[in-house]
Amino acid sequence: MISAVPPQEEAEIHRLIADEMSALCMKDLSRLMSYYTDDVVFFNCRRPLLCLEGADALRRMWENYLPHIPDSLRAEIREVKLWGIENGGIIACGRLRFTGAEVDLPERPHTALYRRVGGEWRVASTSTFLPFKPGTEHIAG
Repeated sequence: MISAVPPQEEAEIHRLIADEMSALCMKDLSRLMSYYTDDVVFFNCRRPLLCLEGADALRRMWENYLPHIPDSLRAEIREVKLWGIENGGIIACGRLRFTGAEVDLPERPHTALYRRVGGEWRVASTSTFLPFKPGTEHIAG
């Protein structure tokens, strides 16, 4: 069953999304990882497709990606829509936009499932589009 998200929880998720994008742009691995559950499932929809299971696998991916993200890059998730689901989780869908890099990148869909862990919202699963070729400084629009 899908339901409306209470305003307080909606504000918490919007803050978490903004904080996560800030941590990504600042290349702050510890802060970035603090937003994910230990059993997170991460999908990168850029070819080749990538599916990672667990925080350790995701940490290794970010360790590979973060050093190669241009310092000028900025990220935001726009037009976010939220839905509550039966198990108490929240689904968020929006448009991921990278700006400030040398290449103007199109917006891409971004979806995340949030659940409470120890009273805090965390990303349990996400499907996104990271435009970076792993281990390089190349942006692949």
